[in-house]
Amino acid sequence: MNAEQPGDRWPPSRVVWVLAVTVAVALGVRLWHLDRDTLTHAEVYVPRLAMPDYVSAPPPRSTLAETVRGTLHHDNHPPGYYAAMWLWTSVAGTSLVALRLPSALAGAAAVALIFGVIRRRDGPATALTAAALLALHGHHVFWSRQARMWVLLAALALISLWLLDSLGRDYRRGKAAAYVAVVAAGLWTEYSFWPFFLAQISWEVFRRGEERSLPGTVVLQLLALAAAAPVLFFLRAHLISDRTAYMAGGGIVDHVSGFVLFQWLVRTPPAGEVYGPAASIAVLMVLATGGLFLFAGLAPPVANDVSAPVGAPSPPRSLRLAAVGSAVLFSAWLIASGERGVAAAVALVSPVLVLIGLVPAARAWPRIALGLRALRANPVVRRIGEDAPVIHTVVPLFVLVVLSHFEPSVAPRTLLFLTPFALWLVARGLARLLPRAVPRASVTALLLLACGVSAYQYTRPGYERWDYQALAEAMEPMLAKDDVILIPDVWYAQPMHYYFPPDLHRTGDFGEHFAAGPGDRIWVVILDGGDEKAWEERSGTLGHYAMRLRVGGDHGYAMLLEPATDE
Repeated sequence: MNAEQPGDRWPPSRVVWVLAVTVAVALGVRLWHLDRDTLTHAEVYVPRLAMPDYVSAPPPRSTLAETVRGTLHHDNHPPGYYAAMWLWTSVAGTSLVALRLPSALAGAAAVALIFGVIRRRDGPATALTAAALLALHGHHVFWSRQARMWVLLAALALISLWLLDSLGRDYRRGKAAAYVAVVAAGLWTEYSFWPFFLAQISWEVFRRGEERSLPGTVVLQLLALAAAAPVLFFLRAHLISDRTAYMAGGGIVDHVSGFVLFQWLVRTPPAGEVYGPAASIAVLMVLATGGLFLFAGLAPPVANDVSAPVGAPSPPRSLRLAAVGSAVLFSAWLIASGERGVAAAVALVSPVLVLIGLVPAARAWPRIALGLRALRANPVVRRIGEDAPVIHTVVPLFVLVVLSHFEPSVAPRTLLFLTPFALWLVARGLARLLPRAVPRASVTALLLLACGVSAYQYTRPGYERWDYQALAEAMEPMLAKDDVILIPDVWYAQPMHYYFPPDLHRTGDFGEHFAAGPGDRIWVVILDGGDEKAWEERSGTLGHYAMRLRVGGDHGYAMLLEPATDE
């Protein structure tokens, strides 16, 4: 049964044109001046960036092996995104546009994907509303313009749902292999995708309760799990190193409330500034409206296609061997490269255990299906279990919040990949509460206006505390060929090396790698009060030097020192 309501029956040509304009706008705001803003500290972790050998956060990663092992020892994310960017930068280079282009394209693609996912269940009007909201959603736009994994993860989540839903209607081997690959890519990209995958397994199992044998789509999900099993080795290493403590700064309640109230549509004002009374009222009204429609979207639509066609065959042996074999070979490489211990051994054998476990899972399926049919008798459980946007939003959010009580797991960027699903609920709630065309169109226009303001707010310059690019541009005209540039060896200063790569400039730090010699012109980069203190401790050895020039501002400056001359 299709979810289209009478008011949703748009002419196909109009739907195509509106969608095309929406995707074009989404792409435009994400590509506009993509290289204008400074490189950020988080983006420095993209491999192949030229870094001095002494830099440790992150260390230079020019090979794929260095990239993967560097992720294990110097990061708190799985290696999937970095491995993909290693391949991408080998072709596209490391300019700012090249680094950020995959995120920008994925962000625009997510707009088209959310339409495709929603269209069949809730009709074109709801699908276009959600797509338009995502196209101009400021928080999503911001991360679409950063070389990070969050927007790519959202695209993978949407593709996985689209493929899974499509497999039930039209099973093909290529589509089955694509589903396993996409889900495995998500699991290799970020740990927050694992609760999402749990929700997707639950959704598929729940709606397949009428089948007499283990559904082929569930087997595909288990194969994806086998292919991603080595990620658990990375998770253990990152938990032991306690690299997620920074995520606890904002507080779980603040993060979750910011997500529910329109997924951080509004950016908080800079420190020392506040919104005026009128702007504050407008912000509160927009956030409350978004929260209202989201909760209204949790209720079932007038008609929703929740049936799951039966008959997806079991995956071929070649796909099983490819999924399990790739994971085993990767774990074997990790062990051969020096990683030892129980966790490495578990990573090696767990894919095989998943494959072996398919046999008892198939035998237990009739009893599992019987229990599922009993659960479906409960209207609340059935409501959550059968509805795609509800289970794919509520379950991951709940799991991550619970996990945060033991290990910090929730932050705006980690929940960004759920934003398309939350906007699905917002668009559905809008259609439910305002079924008549004119009121719905009016409120939608106001929400889109708010999203447009949000996109502008998130794309204005000055988001980063340190503008490395502006400081480098100020120094560049006055640099001489043999000048020495001293950059403090601290995490927040590493983006400066992107603008002064070691193959073009002589660089060093304030301590062990002090690169200056007698008679050199020295540039000293200061980004923080701690840098000033560190330089004061070092500058005593340069008593014969005098400062000739200072460039930059309050949040970062550089001093040019030259040997003092006797007059």
